Amino acid sequence: MKDESEWILFSWRGCLENLLKDRFLVERLNLISKSAAIYFSVPDHIDISNKIDRRVNPIYGYADGFTVVSNRLQASYETFPGIKSAPRYLPDFPNINLLSEISQLKIEKMPNSVIWVGNSRWGKRAGFTDHKGYRSIFCEVVAISKLRNLSLNFTVIDRGKSFLPHRKTLIEIAKSEILLQTSSSEGTGLPLLEALALGTYPISTDVGVNREVLAKDWKDFHASTPEDFLEAILSHVKALDSSKLREIYSNYIARCSEVIESFSFSGRAESSQLDECREEFAAKLGFDLKVRIRWRLRYLRNQLQTTRQGNP
Repeated sequence: MKDESEWILFSWRGCLENLLKDRFLVERLNLISKSAAIYFSVPDHIDISNKIDRRVNPIYGYADGFTVVSNRLQASYETFPGIKSAPRYLPDFPNINLLSEISQLKIEKMPNSVIWVGNSRWGKRAGFTDHKGYRSIFCEVVAISKLRNLSLNFTVIDRGKSFLPHRKTLIEIAKSEILLQTSSSEGTGLPLLEALALGTYPISTDVGVNREVLAKDWKDFHASTPEDFLEAILSHVKALDSSKLREIYSNYIARCSEVIESFSFSGRAESSQLDECREEFAAKLGFDLKVRIRWRLRYLRNQLQTTRQGNP
């Protein structure tokens, strides 16, 4: 962090949460916050979907403001009692250039092909079980399909079990006719956007930005139970309109581009009371050795990388 910054955005709010556990780091950030606005991003709907009360989290009282990735999430936080700063809408994007490159390739779709992309172990350390719906929905869809002797070909890209480079993942999505998103909650569910861009029909639970992406057509892409998903697969695999899917994607990206072009961060809150609260907050903290070690290791890695880049 540099003292001359006008504003600082923690794109992963967990980073700010960890920083606020250590007195030394908070005192450092307090000095920077005298001239720079402190923001963080809420990139997902997990709090709202799981009724997690974040009002006790110090980041909402510490920062000058925060951003959210959807209008739906913005509306939720605006009516959330106990949070004083209003959320700013700042949408997230997939890798537009890579998607454009992949979409130019002549990739034939495999008949009756269905793909699931995600991380089946996501949230396990935080106490979530099957948050991405892999076992409770996707595996059930596969099991029912086999019982009914349906000729569907399923592909799984599970980052919780093995890593596949992003480009290869997109090629697998482009080969498929249907993509399933079975999560309990999402922020910007990138596989859904990637599927649309590549002419693959997404079927998803009602999560994240999906309603905003799909607009008036969102119900045509929605399912909630394994039976719903399977019926949607059988309906849409026979009537795939890739051009319409790409149009939906292009319209959403255009709307997001307009938001980003007009977006600007507000300056720091001119409030001596906020400065006093930050000082009091720092005074109550101890020194978290684990956090200090983690941040020190990160600093040393960055220094090593910079040195290597300067001396090829």
